[in-house]
Amino acid sequence: PLGRTNGKTKSPRIKVPIMIPYRFYHQITNVVMGKQIGVNPKGKPIIEHQKYSVEIIRKQNEFYVNITFDETEIGRVLDFKETPQSDVIAGIDVNPDRIAVSLCTKQGNFKGSKIFYLHNLNTFSTNKRATIIGQIVQQIKTWLLENNVGGIVLEDLKFQQSHDTDKYSNRNFHQFTYKKMLNSLIRMALRNGFSVKTVNPAYTSVIGKLKYSKNFGISVHEAAAFTIARRGLELQEQLPQEIILLLKNQITTKLRILVASMEESKKNTKKVYKKWLQTIQTWKEYHNWKLWSILHKTVYMNNQQLLFKI
Repeated sequence: PLGRTNGKTKSPRIKVPIMIPYRFYHQITNVVMGKQIGVNPKGKPIIEHQKYSVEIIRKQNEFYVNITFDETEIGRVLDFKETPQSDVIAGIDVNPDRIAVSLCTKQGNFKGSKIFYLHNLNTFSTNKRATIIGQIVQQIKTWLLENNVGGIVLEDLKFQQSHDTDKYSNRNFHQFTYKKMLNSLIRMALRNGFSVKTVNPAYTSVIGKLKYSKNFGISVHEAAAFTIARRGLELQEQLPQEIILLLKNQITTKLRILVASMEESKKNTKKVYKKWLQTIQTWKEYHNWKLWSILHKTVYMNNQQLLFKI
């Protein structure tokens, strides 16, 4: 046996330092070092340890340590019928280069926001990327706790293709990374006692841009995060009067001109435009999402200025 000398029945204990990835450091040290729950009659600390198992794996000339333990979750994932009950809720909008977090009261009023940047995330290796995500998630946790947030609202992965931005088609923003970011946020929330609600993110960006960005002086990402928070509270996004007038006047006029001048070879596009005109004319009969969809396809914001796509 390794290192055993004559007359000894056991090999000497080998002590070597191990490198713990930053994103797991606090978890692993808390488990391995244990938690003091009191002192014994001699004044020595009584340490309570969580059960864990250790596996040492050799890969070529390197050794890796796998530590397995059960996580304690004190938060809860809400079902689709439930809404967060805390006084302050955070909506979170995940993007390739930043995570926007906006705070909302349980009545749906804006309370503040912050952006956490992920610079050049796509240029790093998978392990480095995971470390950076872990660091950002810890920063978000600290900020949420400082602001007495009790619940978070996130985009539901099942509906990501219905999102009204092109961030999911960004070749540099892999689906794996996006899921990693969302899952890291959910795990952080459950570990720290937050309630978690996931929602369909459809049209949250266009609603945020046109309804909240200018009013609160926040970026489109922060405005989208605020819209996500409100959707978690099941609040309806009514169209402001100026947006209704925009649809009825400028957008309707542009669509009519396009329909009148469109060639026969573009009859499918012409049919779509006619359908939009009908929806605008009878807008009270439709769900608000129909109108937000038209707005998403016809206008955009640039430096707080409204411009037309058509």
